[in-house]
Order: sequence, then structure tokens, then C-alpha cells
Amino acid sequence: MHLAFNGWPLARGGEPEGALHLTDLLERLPALAPQHRYTLLVPSGGPSMSYPGVAVGLVPAGNGEWARLWFEQRRFPRQAASRKADLLYYPYPAAPTASPTPVAAWHGCGEARLLQRR
Repeated sequence: MHLAFNGWPLARGGEPEGALHLTDLLERLPALAPQHRYTLLVPSGGPSMSYPGVAVGLVPAGNGEWARLWFEQRRFPRQAASRKADLLYYPYPAAPTASPTPVAAWHGCGEARLLQRR
């Protein structure tokens, strides 16, 4: 299975719980389930990042709320589909109204207590 992760919170901020949750997943999943492929798609112009076992792709995107909406609704789903992802993952409660690929979104717990770093 090929999972594509929405990297907006890591590159642009605005979702601290989502960023923490996403970082935790990207650091742990490749070791826990190495049989799968992982791709982090981040908006271009953000900080460079890498995680072992995770491919990182840049997606053209601007700044601001409209750019975020366009990234979430159009650019991320289309880029993930073009990379043949089997599942899109949003680390915060946002998902496209239509997507060529199935979508999962994390809806948090109000606080990031769930993600205790070990």
C-alpha cells in the first residue's frame, strides 16, 4: 500500500496538533510497517525535511488560507493520485470534497496527549 501524507502543517504551520501527529507517524510507520510505501507531499517554499523511509515531494502552493484550501482540495489529491497513492492522509480535520483516491483524516483529541513521545 502506498500512503500519501498532507504535509501542509509541517511546511506552513497552523495546525500544531496535526504537525505533531504527522511527525510521530512519519518517524514510526516506516519501521513498524516497512512493506508499505510512504510519501509526504509538502507545499513548495517551505523548510526542507526528510524522514527515513519516506519520500518527500514538493507541490506548488502559495501562502494564506486560499492557498491552503486549494492545496487541500485540489493540489494534494491530484499529486498523490499522479504518484499512484492508495490512500491520502490528512493529519487534521480537513478533506477534499472529491478525490480520485480514498481519504482518511485525523480529528484529534483537543490536546496532543495521545502522542506521547518515547
